[in-house]
Amino acid sequence: MTSHITTIQEFTLRAYELNIFDFLFNQKNMSRDEIFNLFEEWSDEFEKEEEKHLMDPDWFYYDEIDAFLGAKIDEYENA
Repeated sequence: MTSHITTIQEFTLRAYELNIFDFLFNQKNMSRDEIFNLFEEWSDEFEKEEEKHLMDPDWFYYDEIDAFLGAKIDEYENA
């Protein structure tokens, strides 16, 4: 299991790489603080789900972060 800080950092890095940060900042007019608070909330939610899959050999942390972020940003795009 990874630390909470590691998960937040990974969410932030992937969000930059996947242009999620830019979307939230430019399209949804969210402040940096709002975005980082949102990433922290998302990482909390993700970690609860992660606990259920720790023993699953097909569950890969980094792929699951990408899938989770993709699902979350779809929610924002369709809102």
